[in-house]
Amino acid sequence: MSNTTLETPQESQSVIPQGDNFWGVEEGIQRPTGGIYSSTSDMSKYLRYVLTHYNGLTHSLNWFHPASYSGSINSFYGMPWEIFRTDRILQHTKRPVTFVTKSGGLPGYFSIIIMLPEYDIGITVLVAGSSEALAIIRELVTVPLVQGVDAFAAKRADELYGGTYGEGLVIRKHG
Repeated sequence: MSNTTLETPQESQSVIPQGDNFWGVEEGIQRPTGGIYSSTSDMSKYLRYVLTHYNGLTHSLNWFHPASYSGSINSFYGMPWEIFRTDRILQHTKRPVTFVTKSGGLPGYFSIIIMLPEYDIGITVLVAGSSEALAIIRELVTVPLVQGVDAFAAKRADELYGGTYGEGLVIRKHG
């Protein structure tokens, strides 16, 4: 992760939105994101690592399981994640999709990382500018991506395992 630092990057390597923003404001111990500056490329590396090792903290702990419930039936708190489940994305089934997320922001900067462990997908959205852009981008990216990956997985499963079976024998294989 060569583009991640605790020091404020040079302005030439940064995206500084017009208007009110917190670029260069020193918040001390109140710094959001732990005071970490990063790039989407480095966040991608981080998410790949987390998705590969999330169950490896201990043999008895899954880092993505909820630690407690929130006020909503579909929303949970993890350690350190926010977890959201919905059955409104996959139109052909009521099977829920679980989003493991972490979001934050400052005036002029907003971010979210999203992981879908069942699909081995990680998404990073970093926005410099309007907070409304984050919600729009999140929706435009996640819904079609999940629908497409799920359709691909179903097609692949049918190719590999679909067929007509009887008494332990494959009578006719699909694909």
